[in-house]
Amino acid sequence: MEMSFTVNGTIKAMFTPEGGSPEEKQIANMLVELWHKSPLEVVFLGSGLTAADGFFDIDFKVDSASPILSPTNDIEQVFMKVYYKNQLVVGDIDSSDGSFD
Repeated sequence: MEMSFTVNGTIKAMFTPEGGSPEEKQIANMLVELWHKSPLEVVFLGSGLTAADGFFDIDFKVDSASPILSPTNDIEQVFMKVYYKNQLVVGDIDSSDGSFD
């Protein structure tokens, strides 16, 4: 049996025009990938693109017998990778402590 999940959010960035003050911007068409990290593997869960307002939705399914599900059917140790114009801007693994930026 499969379990369905949806992750959504908004990506915002701070932009400082030359000689100006910082302002918040939302960026369309950023690729957002969702991943699960366990001690032995990294599993791709799904991806989505940001809309003009920076909003994204990622829908994915996981088999109910999957080892990535906790006993309460949650998925822990999830991280995102975000790309802008095919360049990774968020999601590098910090090898010193195993966290994700």
